[in-house]
Amino acid sequence: MQSESQTDAMNRAKSEIFSAVLIALKDVGVSAPSLEISVDYEPQQISNCYTQYPTPPGTRLGILSSGAITEIAFVNRTFTSGVTFSSCPPSRFHGVTQFKEYTRVVKVKFNGYATSRTNWNRIASAVLATLTMRFHALFRTSIDIE
Repeated sequence: MQSESQTDAMNRAKSEIFSAVLIALKDVGVSAPSLEISVDYEPQQISNCYTQYPTPPGTRLGILSSGAITEIAFVNRTFTSGVTFSSCPPSRFHGVTQFKEYTRVVKVKFNGYATSRTNWNRIASAVLATLTMRFHALFRTSIDIE
């Protein structure tokens, strides 16, 4: 489901990540009553593609695949009055740049809990599985633990 605003997207992302961490801790059998979790994530404004109305120059268009934005392109700024697309998603010949892989970095910080590297790896794997299966997040790389 696409969020209505960047604030909604931020709140939703934090909620889903927090839920995934709690589920992962439970699955791994970890009790961490004093654990504090902070999420560093900045959502971007991504527009849907429309065929009836002009899309303003500079607009970021996304391709949605299995519930996640997987590619983005921009409406060329040379079209000052915007571009009206004949099909969606538009090809780059319709006034947009070439679609490129879309990735976002999300950092999750844990305070108030320490464990072995093995347990952190188990927690990270469980978080990845929950975010992928339950919340339809798409991972392009593995989870890094610092």
